Amino acid sequence: MTAASKKQLSPRAVPSPSVNDPEKQGGISAARWNLISQKAYELWEQRGRQDGNALQDWLEAERILREHTNDQVST
Repeated sequence: MTAASKKQLSPRAVPSPSVNDPEKQGGISAARWNLISQKAYELWEQRGRQDGNALQDWLEAERILREHTNDQVST
C-alpha cells in the first residue's frame, strides 16, 4: 500500500453527489446528503480539524441525524 492510498480525505473533500442521480448518492436524497455532510464537517471541526477520520465522522453524522429523525417521529 502506497502513502497516497493511505491518505484519507477530510469531510470537506467528500464530493457532493449529483442532485439528479440518486445512484451516485448511495440511495439517499441530495438534501439528506447535504445534512450529513454538514454534520460530518462540524464533527471534524470539533476534533480540531485532524485528518484521517473522515469515514468515522460521516458515519457518526449519519447516526446522529438518524437518532434525531427518530426522536421527532416518535414524539
